[in-house]
Amino acid sequence: MASWPKAKQLAMISRLLEEELDEGIAWSKEEEQDRNGVLSRTYNLCRDENVALRHRCHFLAPLQLQLMLTPAFGLITIGFFCLPECDRNKGLGVKTISKLEDFSKSLGYTALTLNAMLGCEEFWQKCGFAAVSSGGWVRYPRPMIKLLRSNVRPEIGLCRIG
Repeated sequence: MASWPKAKQLAMISRLLEEELDEGIAWSKEEEQDRNGVLSRTYNLCRDENVALRHRCHFLAPLQLQLMLTPAFGLITIGFFCLPECDRNKGLGVKTISKLEDFSKSLGYTALTLNAMLGCEEFWQKCGFAAVSSGGWVRYPRPMIKLLRSNVRPEIGLCRIG
């Protein structure tokens, strides 16, 4: 069963991401929602204001990552992911998502989901996400999923997106 992250686990993933991105990282719990008895929490990861910037380009465009955790369904939904322009095309985005996958697995989650914007789908495919079939009709944002465990049936994860 998936669980909520503890402060120690959030600190661990922050340190791992700080090593990859060479930037101070901070987590904050933004909101908690109860939809028909299913509880979700949204967390934001962003530049730590208490840590001096190491890169000038990060001043205007810091890293941003928003996650909605729903342990009852074993899903983590990526609300948005933004990497500063100067850090793109260096493999940092893929490494960041890989660290997020490891973190998600350690908490017992079975899938990551998101809605890819036009132009971002190729990046998410590099990270191992697959588009949810839309019967040949392409629309954006496009729902995508990445299963984190091989023993999960894809249709179970897909029916929970939304």
